[in-house]
Amino acid sequence: MCLSGLPTTIIYHPDEHGVVGESFTLFCNNSANEFVSWWRRSNPDAEIDFISLRDGILLNEFQERCRLEGDHLVFHKLELNDTATYICLEEAGQGVRHVTKLNVSGNQRPVSQWQLIHC
Repeated sequence: MCLSGLPTTIIYHPDEHGVVGESFTLFCNNSANEFVSWWRRSNPDAEIDFISLRDGILLNEFQERCRLEGDHLVFHKLELNDTATYICLEEAGQGVRHVTKLNVSGNQRPVSQWQLIHC
């Protein structure tokens, strides 16, 4: 992916899982120690929603439902429609892009096979 003709590094992080009504933190893993901004895409065909800009101010409905702790995006209470791909952009969008898919379930955490075997 290129932005203004410059190559952009994209790092895909493992999927995350959260539960409706619980708090949740998406970690940015910022390697440059620069300002970051957050984007969200609800599905591959959707347009990108801007969550925060470089100045750290949350936009739209995210002002009421989230906060930034350093570079990390913290949801006060997850909603089902928070299931999306989240992108943390370093250096005001000019640097590394950290991509994480967040899956939100109704009311129970996903059960691992290890938990099923050892119950």
